[in-house]
Amino acid sequence: MNKSVRVAVVTGVSLLVAALAACSSDESPDAAGTPSASAEMAAEPTAEAPAVPGHGDIITAGQLNLVPDELTVFEIPDGEAVVVDPAQPLPQPIVDYLDSLTVTEPPEKLDMTDADNDPYMAKPLAATDVTERTGRSLAWVAHVALYDTDGKLLETAYTVQVTGEASDLRNEDVKSGDFDAFATYPDKAQAEAGLEALLARVSDRSVYDVLPAEG
Repeated sequence: MNKSVRVAVVTGVSLLVAALAACSSDESPDAAGTPSASAEMAAEPTAEAPAVPGHGDIITAGQLNLVPDELTVFEIPDGEAVVVDPAQPLPQPIVDYLDSLTVTEPPEKLDMTDADNDPYMAKPLAATDVTERTGRSLAWVAHVALYDTDGKLLETAYTVQVTGEASDLRNEDVKSGDFDAFATYPDKAQAEAGLEALLARVSDRSVYDVLPAEG
């Protein structure tokens, strides 16, 4: 009698273990089963934050609000919007834009009554605009043409073009009677020496970009 009871108890325990094992197997997905919700969440890619524009980057209108406050943006007329760090040299696209305004072939005749259409004014005016909008001052040796009062081409020469503090210093020189401050030079080397002498007087040489000499 006791033996029969013992067998029944053991058999009952075995059935219970088997049932629990079956339940556990049903709740856990096999290799081909559907992944759990937590696994699906972990598999979803995280959206990356928009890249912060840096010095020299070309940006679109939609990226303007991403530009850090310490940087600025210069929009090249009919061209690109370029990010500028005032503490670094101008990005090449802006230098190329200014270079594109260089007069390579002086006109034989110039209308002396129409200063607004003077081809030699385009680059200095653009350079002043760049300085005001980027904080970078500019200097370069310009190859210019000299005309008589009738607008007839006489000869070409070299002169110094500057913006920012160097321009202010030169204007002060003229007010003091030094009219050689706007002198022209017969050759490029003398003009480059004059440019360096002027830049040596500014309080912070690092804010200046010297553009390629013309001619």
